[in-house]
Amino acid sequence: MKLRIKLALFNAIIKAIIILAIGLLLPRLINDVVYDHVDQRLQARSEKLMSMVKKGGIREILLDEDCSFDSHSIFKEEYVSISPLPTIPKDFGKFKIENASRNIDGEILRHRVMSHSFLYDNQLYQLEIGEGISSVTELNETIWRFTLGILIIVIVLSVIIDLAY
Repeated sequence: MKLRIKLALFNAIIKAIIILAIGLLLPRLINDVVYDHVDQRLQARSEKLMSMVKKGGIREILLDEDCSFDSHSIFKEEYVSISPLPTIPKDFGKFKIENASRNIDGEILRHRVMSHSFLYDNQLYQLEIGEGISSVTELNETIWRFTLGILIIVIVLSVIIDLAY
């Protein structure tokens, strides 16, 4: 094999490794940034709702007969739920954030959920605020396909340019 072919292949392999590394790291970095941003928004909404409860009382928010409240956006991407708790949870008063599946109007959806238990008027309540995360998965798949396409184009062009040079 000629030296120029060896150099062209070497350059193509190195570029492929670099682009592949970026392609593998980028979705992870985007996940971290997106989840951090969603967590901040959930925290802000939770604090706003708790201040509404402190100002106007929870009775203005709770509408159902069982002293609970559920609301979700029209596309079911966001929701708020307040429900009574029978006992004090071990993580009482702490904010907990997790990815969870929720059944909203008979449809199972993935959400990033912030939950918080609190005491109001001698009654324990659980506050849950959720935001849909299906878009994060779709974004990662799009980035991966784009990166793979760029990888193939760069490798092919690199080999052609290196061989021509």
